[in-house]
Amino acid sequence: MYSPGNILSTNLKTGHSLNLPRTNCTPTKNCAHCCYGRIGHTCLPDATKKAAYVSEYLSGMDIARLVDECRQLTTVRLSGVGDLLTAHIPNILSLANQCPQTMFWGMTRKLPISYALQGVKNIRLMVSVDSSSPKKTWAYN
Repeated sequence: MYSPGNILSTNLKTGHSLNLPRTNCTPTKNCAHCCYGRIGHTCLPDATKKAAYVSEYLSGMDIARLVDECRQLTTVRLSGVGDLLTAHIPNILSLANQCPQTMFWGMTRKLPISYALQGVKNIRLMVSVDSSSPKKTWAYN
């Protein structure tokens, strides 16, 4: 059974992040065309295997390993690649609760994800839009 050394990924631009599968996304026409997750290192077999593992891990019950990693950090990007799923919400809320000193930040194109994580003191999630986004997304406040 596959298990990565660390749940979090790192890079120089965003620091530590939870990278998720591109298949978790519901991209707009423009986003699908310009997505940085469809080229480069994030498309390599090891990266896609890890992203699938992280998504399944966040849908599970025990996030102790991830909590241990995040407790040492000041910031963690949610969905560095890909997007969160509604199945991840309980563990993202638990993670934020167990790591109050860590700021979790990121973007989503899914309004239900944003609504579910709204108002959490140490989560900053932006709803990402572009010119091909649906009107209901543009109406998000």
